[in-house]
Amino acid sequence: MGITPRKSKLKRVTRKTYRKRGGGNHKKNAHTVAEEDSKYLVYYVCFFGNEDNVANKIPDIPSNKYDCYYYTNNKNVLEKLKSTPWKGIYIDTPIKNNVRLSAMDSKELKACPQHFKELNGYKYQCYFDTKLPGINDAEILALIRNHFNNHNVVMMVNQHRLMTKGDKNVSIWDEYDLAMLQDRYKVNSHTYKDYIEKEINDGMKNRNNTHYETSFILRRAGDKVNHINKTWFEHIKKTGIECQISFFFIQQKFKDNIIPTPKRYRRSEGD
Repeated sequence: MGITPRKSKLKRVTRKTYRKRGGGNHKKNAHTVAEEDSKYLVYYVCFFGNEDNVANKIPDIPSNKYDCYYYTNNKNVLEKLKSTPWKGIYIDTPIKNNVRLSAMDSKELKACPQHFKELNGYKYQCYFDTKLPGINDAEILALIRNHFNNHNVVMMVNQHRLMTKGDKNVSIWDEYDLAMLQDRYKVNSHTYKDYIEKEINDGMKNRNNTHYETSFILRRAGDKVNHINKTWFEHIKKTGIECQISFFFIQQKFKDNIIPTPKRYRRSEGD
């Protein structure tokens, strides 16, 4: 199917085609792009759902220099974006009046930015949750300069709250127990439990000295991170929307490529 972009900064993407819009054939080699170039960094957020969803927020624009994309299937949100510097992208998929189903609609964008044409061609890609305040160029560029010197490192992910509380030997069951406090995760409790037990039986550790919250992800674009993204998304599709459970095992498979943020970015509701 074809793609019908609008002439304004707001674009329309059908559900059937939006996951096919990548391809990786960039006109410019992103790896040679300097910080001064507008293709050095891209920011993106997404929201899928109805008006009552707590994630229905438009955060402050993180940059006036680099492109900032906001993906949504909500036309009211899209209309509001017209009065902001965000570049709105409409995803033509029905709104579900269900928080769990709406969250699942967002997972491909979160896990696999390479599947979306607008996000290709940049050296770095920065995803963050709509409820995460204070993301800005100064901090993100400092993270890149100070922590991506090791060429093995292709992904930086938000520290988990358990790590900041001093627990340096986190169990996957700690994440599971936290998740079960929320109804949207509890409804699939058996699926998560079965998945965890299978991963452990297949040789993955049930404890680790690093754990992540996937509300903030900074990536260096390329084949390696694309492979990590794809692997994670496959695990998300097996388990469900509590993607930190699957990421607990993904980070073990790619431990040399993923690092935590120096500080934890906290959501606006104060978690």
